[in-house]
Amino acid sequence: MFSLIALTGSRSEPEVRTVPLHGETQPVVEGKFNELLAGFFVDGAEFHDYEPGYKPDGGDLIQVRYELPDGLSAVQRAVPAAIPHLSKADLQEEAPRALVGVYHSTRRQNARFVFQAIDRRRFLGVGNRLAVILSAGAFRLESKAGVEIDNRLHAVWEDGHLFFESEFMVRRFLSLDMLFQEATDEEVAELLQGPHFADFDPAVHEGMLDDYVRRKIASINRSLIMEGVDEKHLRDVAERCDIELTMDGGVISLPHEKKELKRLLRLLDEDYVEGMLSERVYVSTSKRRLTSSNQNGD
Repeated sequence: MFSLIALTGSRSEPEVRTVPLHGETQPVVEGKFNELLAGFFVDGAEFHDYEPGYKPDGGDLIQVRYELPDGLSAVQRAVPAAIPHLSKADLQEEAPRALVGVYHSTRRQNARFVFQAIDRRRFLGVGNRLAVILSAGAFRLESKAGVEIDNRLHAVWEDGHLFFESEFMVRRFLSLDMLFQEATDEEVAELLQGPHFADFDPAVHEGMLDDYVRRKIASINRSLIMEGVDEKHLRDVAERCDIELTMDGGVISLPHEKKELKRLLRLLDEDYVEGMLSERVYVSTSKRRLTSSNQNGD
């Protein structure tokens, strides 16, 4: 059974609106979503773990474990009749973020959700924009509100996993913040007050612990990079990246400027990469490790 819904509200707590379809429209829209779904999973495509900023090659997809927000969880078994319909006021005020095809089946415990990002450019007959429709050889003004269905999907959720190609597009309608683990106070202390760092000043450094710094600390702790770092090598790398590094006996002196602390954490989290031909240094948020298969172009 196929149902069409729309997501309004925030990305982290989206609200669901049903999109009821006339009898003759239902099979056409369902057929369109079936066609898009069939083209979403390409034969031979590979599924990659999520890495911030990484965009897979054509046909490949990113796959992550993903817990649906409450609004979508509520329609996993069926779309309750009490859910409000998408209205012209919603199109004008709430600006729906996505159309979602919902596939319920007696063979599956949970529904399959297929997502298509939308914005005001896809709305008809709302705001100050005019929609003119060709009719009997001439265009007439269409005052009724509507939504244009695009020719591609941007994500599919099934069996606890979210599949997508572009993180940027998914972030338009769903929050991915849960994929970024932030260090707890104990984990921050474990690193910054541990044997590899000196000069931690609570009055200074605790005020620098924003979400970005905590995510970097969590990533460095997971990598165990500090366990095997060589002082001379680290000094050489810091110099190539134009990062001022004060280090004595393998112990790093923590910068007292937030900007410099972030640059140091980026260095330790290996966000700086060097072009193999130009030897230029770049900042990269993707850490997809080169394997023998993609080294050969497969």
